[in-house]
Amino acid sequence: MFPMYTVHILKVQRICCFGLTRAALIIPFLSLILPNGLFSQELDTIIAYQHYQEARKFGDAADYQNSIIHYKKARDLYEKTAHWKGYVKSLNGLGACHTLLSKHHEAQKHLQTALSVGLEKLGEQLEVADTYQNLGFDWSRQGDYEKQFENYKNALRIRVHTLGDEHPKVAQTYSSLAVSYKYRGDYENALRCAKKGLDIHLKTLESHDFGLSQDHTNIGAIYLNKGEYKKAQDHFQRALDVMEHASGEQNQFKAIGYSNLGKSYDAQGQYYKAIEAYEKALDLLTELLGEKHVYVGIFFNNLGAAWLNTGEAANAMRYHKKALAIFSEILQEQHPYIATTYINLGKCFTKGNEAAKAVDYFKKGLTIQEKVLGANHPEVAKTHHTIGLHYAAQKQWEKALSYFQNGMAVLSENFNETDIYANPSPSGIMPKNILLDLLHGK
Repeated sequence: MFPMYTVHILKVQRICCFGLTRAALIIPFLSLILPNGLFSQELDTIIAYQHYQEARKFGDAADYQNSIIHYKKARDLYEKTAHWKGYVKSLNGLGACHTLLSKHHEAQKHLQTALSVGLEKLGEQLEVADTYQNLGFDWSRQGDYEKQFENYKNALRIRVHTLGDEHPKVAQTYSSLAVSYKYRGDYENALRCAKKGLDIHLKTLESHDFGLSQDHTNIGAIYLNKGEYKKAQDHFQRALDVMEHASGEQNQFKAIGYSNLGKSYDAQGQYYKAIEAYEKALDLLTELLGEKHVYVGIFFNNLGAAWLNTGEAANAMRYHKKALAIFSEILQEQHPYIATTYINLGKCFTKGNEAAKAVDYFKKGLTIQEKVLGANHPEVAKTHHTIGLHYAAQKQWEKALSYFQNGMAVLSENFNETDIYANPSPSGIMPKNILLDLLHGK
């Protein structure tokens, strides 16, 4: 038999599932039946749990400021009662919110504390795997893809060991690793991980679960980078179809879905369709997140690129400058998004016959890419190709040739210019159209 006060605690915990307000009406009666020390500890734990639940609700609604308020209250109460699982989970929530607000110093502070306490008090449990997952996401948003990769691998190791091979959380980490491989330019491993995540989700989730849309988005993005645009468009459309049937508004993710679809149209030369999709994405996202958010900057860049493809350089430059203003305010100076924006502005200056300014912006972007992504990354090769095209348009053939050669050389540290068949195959590393353009440029 349970002591009578234990029965009352269980009843109150069930009542607390309906929110802090209703719990507040009942909890005072516990003080009449519980020993003082036990009452205080149980009360703190119950209230901490409620703050944690409230924080998650606000987070799901993208109200990260209110979410942070409740996560902090939960964290402090869990620490007071030495409830270490709750403490680590609350820190994970705080870290995730600060990442989404692009406050990476705060995010790292909370997540590193979660990792330290979690490993000491819990060992390699699921809460610690969640911390590694969140750290990976934060490092990705900062553009540090090596640290992203290492943290995702740690998350996968613990999740597979704890949950087995076919669990939604394992699928989540496979999807994250796919993104990490994509950023590293390893598209074959990226596709392998993304498809593994999708296979697990198809077995474990409902047909319209939001997780499936994320899987299709990942696969579409990889095909886009590989230059297989029809396959990319197919997966992006599948992602949007799932979102339309998923529960809740999911405006932020629908916006990303429209943006991705726009990219596939853009790559196939359907520029006005791309602009229409990008504008839908931007309207949804600014309504939800405001105008000073990293995703809004990405969408401004996408719109700028599409307008440039139509030949309207002035419109394009306007959007790229908006993107640069956002990124410069909320990201560190050496970030791939800033590099991409510099390169986009360089293209606008090329179209506007301002050659000196164009080269200046191209080189700024290239310097950041080489520092952050490494000198042998496919994105670096693409930028060499872009600069080569610029010099070719100016009829500066020697400089153009040099950059086209550099674009090919970055695919292999020891590129053999004399016998190209002696080099490793670049298939799966870089879109074929870019490779052909580089060779054609040479």
